[in-house]
Amino acid sequence: MKMSDGVPQLKEYEKLLNSNEFAKMEHYSDAFLARHCKHLQYYRNIWTNDPLHQWSRQWEYSYVFAQLEKRLSDGRRKHSILDAGSGVTFYPYYIASHFPNTQMEACDADANLASIYKDINRQEQRWVGFTEADIMRLPYRDESFDCVYCVSVLEHLSSQETAVQEFHRILKPDGLLILTFDVALAGGDGIALTAVRQLLETLGRQFSTGGVSNREGLEELRSSPAILTTQYCARRNAAHPFWNYSLSRLLWAVAHGYRLCQPANHNHLMTVYCASFLKNAAVYENE
Repeated sequence: MKMSDGVPQLKEYEKLLNSNEFAKMEHYSDAFLARHCKHLQYYRNIWTNDPLHQWSRQWEYSYVFAQLEKRLSDGRRKHSILDAGSGVTFYPYYIASHFPNTQMEACDADANLASIYKDINRQEQRWVGFTEADIMRLPYRDESFDCVYCVSVLEHLSSQETAVQEFHRILKPDGLLILTFDVALAGGDGIALTAVRQLLETLGRQFSTGGVSNREGLEELRSSPAILTTQYCARRNAAHPFWNYSLSRLLWAVAHGYRLCQPANHNHLMTVYCASFLKNAAVYENE
């Protein structure tokens, strides 16, 4: 399914939710949650019971998958993929199950996730590697990955530019970077519009193509009724909470320098931004 860069339009969002592609992902997610209910108890306590139905993930996970599908469709060689700031969800396993000729890796700053990945890997047909890592100081060698994706993590960092530099470093020439992040439209958390503009300019200096042109018209998002927002999602599906964090998770975030979005104040208007970028080989060789 073709999905546009930038901020999702409601027509596109509703079309996605009614698509066969999304139904397959939802079925896989439900089965994964059922298989690993015991293993996922810790992560349910610190974030959400159902990651796919967190307000923006339905679009973000589908967007990332669509970009990977375009890149990996030839199946002619093995690709290495990193889920940067992964948490522990069905998603890297879903990717691994659909693209058998891939080496799937995940990293997160939460050391407690290592044992959970081991337990899940014992029961899954496809194995996902896990490394405890801060995405602003990644432990991987230069040019380690063909693809890196990062889903709604940048808004929690003290320096998005540092993370972008790290992604650039570990990507191979012509490597694919896929980013999604929350955008604050009126109060609350997420990246402010002015900071989004700066982030896209940074990406434009580091990478050759992608959604950089979408920075034009960002101010118009404040008043647009046609885009996906937290308020729209709250009205559409009140049964699914936005996110929840335990006190221990909040203390962990403070200790590690991360900023967690605050729980579900629907008056804090946010949207989500998605874009993909290529590390240009020619530019890289001249650095």
